[in-house]
Formats: sequence, structure tokens, C-alpha cells
Amino acid sequence: MRIIAGKARGHRIECLHGRGIRPTLDKVREAIFSSLAFQIPDSRVLDLFAGTGALGLEAMSRGAAEVVFVDRHAAACDLVAENSKRCKLEENIRILRQDALAYVQSYPKDQPPFDIIFADPPYHEGHYEKILTAIADSGMLHPEGVLVVEAPRDLDLPEKAGALTCQKRRAYGDTVIGYYKY
Repeated sequence: MRIIAGKARGHRIECLHGRGIRPTLDKVREAIFSSLAFQIPDSRVLDLFAGTGALGLEAMSRGAAEVVFVDRHAAACDLVAENSKRCKLEENIRILRQDALAYVQSYPKDQPPFDIIFADPPYHEGHYEKILTAIADSGMLHPEGVLVVEAPRDLDLPEKAGALTCQKRRAYGDTVIGYYKY
């Protein structure tokens, strides 16, 4: 895997194999970022269930102002730190070893909202509805922001989650991407 575009284009992203980390494929990342192209520059980005950090690092490479990575696994957090160093994207990132749902539920109301939130929960563990509803209720997504959710094709992403509505869905092989907005 590599960073597709921006100042870190071509830099390699490492992955931990056999540890439940399922990185977003290059073609899926390319499609996601193609649809978000005008929203990325100077944005504040949250990468939940960060895994390799590919989504957040791609955003940083394309001009995001700040990226926060959240993952509950120490190995994943170490990998994000390693990948950010390898890609020379260490500035303006924070890596938090924390459960994604707990992070969302405890997000302080006085903190600035995120312009883009990526959520790529482990498939088939039942996180989708909980995390979508928690984000909708948290105030952490900017009113004009977008929540991008990656799911398996056989999972029916909800049309609505609290005040968030799925604006579009795109399928790429076994993966579905849902774009939610207020």
C-alpha cells in the first residue's frame, strides 16, 4: 500500500498482517478522496478504528490541517506512528490509544468539531449503529462536515443515524462506502 496523492505521494504504508487490521484498498481510498477532494485542504480530520492510518495519512498528504487517529490496539497505534514517520507526515497529528466509541461518547462539547470523520470498524462486530448514533449525538462533526463509513457489502448501512442521513453509497467489490451528513 502507498499514499496515492499529495506531498507524500508514493510513500509506502506498512500493515500488520494477521492482527485483524483490514486496510482500505488503494482503489477504495482513491474513490473516497476523489469525492472529498474539495473538502480536504485545511480540514480537521478524525480517523476512527485507525488500523494502519491509511485514511488519515492520505488526508494529511492531501492538505488536511490536523488528523486525530483513534485505535484501541497498541500495535495499531505504533503502526500509525511508524507510517506517519515513514511518510514524513508527523506534524499536526495525534494518535490516541482508546476505544473509538468511548472517544466519541466522551468528546468535549467545547472542542472544535471535525470536518471529516472516517469510521472503518471491524466488520461483523456490531459497531456500526452504535458508532453512527454516537457521532450524530456528539456534536463532534461540523454541521457542514461528512462522515465516511466503510462496511462490508453484505451489511445494510442505515439510511439515518440520529440526525445524520446517508447521502450516497458506493460499492467497490466486497466493500461499501457510506457518506453521511446532517
